[in-house]
Amino acid sequence: MAELTEIERNSLKALVDRMIPADEACGIPGAGDTAIFDRLVAALCTDGQFPDGLGAMIAACSQDEPLEQQINCARNEHAPVFQALTTALARTFYRDDRVMRALGMEVRAPYPKGFEIAEGDWSLLAPVRERGSIWRDARKVNG
Repeated sequence: MAELTEIERNSLKALVDRMIPADEACGIPGAGDTAIFDRLVAALCTDGQFPDGLGAMIAACSQDEPLEQQINCARNEHAPVFQALTTALARTFYRDDRVMRALGMEVRAPYPKGFEIAEGDWSLLAPVRERGSIWRDARKVNG
């Protein structure tokens, strides 16, 4: 699929706008906002191609169904393309300056300055440490 038809584009825009709706009280645009949606479409289209099955997913997930049914349809019947969509949507949504400002975040790239994270309770990692190694030690296999 090299390009979205107008119907596919409008259907996809309606779907993502229902997935992340605008919150005017907080000043947060929805995912269907033109700037966010255009970045989403660009993120989905790699090397001039959209993910295989995107058109089928859009067609299968009717706008006439409740959002939960649309999401279940996409997740269950078109899992790989739905995963690509949700990943691209999260990345593009949280890169929008208006979203970052509304969340009280400084509008900048996370690097090189980084963000401060409060010191946590390291005891929460005890179950992970107790579990032991979950990988195969290549030295024992090959040596």
